[in-house]
Amino acid sequence: MPTSCPDWSQPESDSQLTSLALGMNGVSRFILKRAPSFILHHGTLREWHLQMFKGVVPLSYYAGNFRCDDVSRPCLGRAVQVGAHPGSPHQIVESEMEAYSSALHSFIQQTDIYFSSQPSFANRVSASMQLASWGVGRFVQIHPFLNGNGRVSRLLGNYFFVRYGFEFTPFHNIARPGGDYVAAMDSCMSGNFTPLFRYFLLLMATN
Repeated sequence: MPTSCPDWSQPESDSQLTSLALGMNGVSRFILKRAPSFILHHGTLREWHLQMFKGVVPLSYYAGNFRCDDVSRPCLGRAVQVGAHPGSPHQIVESEMEAYSSALHSFIQQTDIYFSSQPSFANRVSASMQLASWGVGRFVQIHPFLNGNGRVSRLLGNYFFVRYGFEFTPFHNIARPGGDYVAAMDSCMSGNFTPLFRYFLLLMATN
């Protein structure tokens, strides 16, 4: 990454938080309206990221674009790391997100077919939260954006809760949850999505 690229790692200012909150509200409205019938893909996640962060980023193309090897946008050519765990190398993020999108489409269709057989509530919860933990966990493991991956991933979690008919969205604040959520995200970075599945089940049991 060129040394002249502006840093995007500092917390947002109060004025930026207003822009971020408005963007997140717009994405949340989209989820509540469209999730039951709309099959998510990686392009949608880019649109969400742009809507949320266009008024926050220090360089315009940081918003809505994956990390990549692109001479026209050299500042996207950067590695990211969460704790001890690196995200996918920037050179393969776009291909990994295309593969993610294809797999997600297939898994959603399979889950929809399963739901059409009218399984028990317990089986509905298990099937949908398995899908949600994979969908959120794999996204987090790739970490496709320079920043904002956690906030996009939490809205992605809301998408699955709304799509499969549960009457609440667990994530509706800008701030990152603590406790078990942090541990689950750390496990996702190493490819273990089971703690996130358990976390989602706990959310279902307490709401």
